[in-house]
Amino acid sequence: MSEQALGDPAIRTNVLLQVFIVGELSGELLGRELRGTGLSPDHFAVLSVISSIGPITPTDLSRVLGMPPTTVSTWIRRLSARRQITRKVNPDDGRSALLEVTAAGRSAIDDAQPIFGRVLDEVEEALGARREGVIDGFVELQEVLRRLSAREITTKS
Repeated sequence: MSEQALGDPAIRTNVLLQVFIVGELSGELLGRELRGTGLSPDHFAVLSVISSIGPITPTDLSRVLGMPPTTVSTWIRRLSARRQITRKVNPDDGRSALLEVTAAGRSAIDDAQPIFGRVLDEVEEALGARREGVIDGFVELQEVLRRLSAREITTKS
C-alpha cells in the first residue's frame, strides 16, 4: 500500500476506521507472536481478564471486555472445555456464576505472558513519550463508545 493511501485524510481522520485498523494490526502482530502457545490474542485477553479480576460474573466480564453476552458465553464454553476456567455458583446471587482461572488456565497464561510482555514492551518503547496520551485517548474513546452503546438507538420507520 502506498504512503499516500495510508495518509489519506478520509482514512486518517475517521476514528472508527482507525480503531478497526489498530485492532486488526494488533491482532495480527499478537497472533503471529503467540502462535506457538496455543492461544489466540482473543483467548489470551479473555483468560487474562478473568485471571486478573476473577472471580468475575459473565455479565461483568461482558462489560469489561465490551463483548456481547452471547460472545462471552461462547468464550466461557470454550475455556471450560479446555479446563482453563471453572464456573462456581455466585454466593451473592444464586442465578449467576463466578468465573475463575484453573491451574491449566494459569499455566497457559504463564506460558504466553513473556511473549505478550515482550511485544507490549516493544510497542510502548516505540511510542515513547506518546504512550500516556495514546492510553488516555483509548480510555476516553472506550467511555464514549460505552455511553453510546448503552443508549437506546431508535430507527426511523
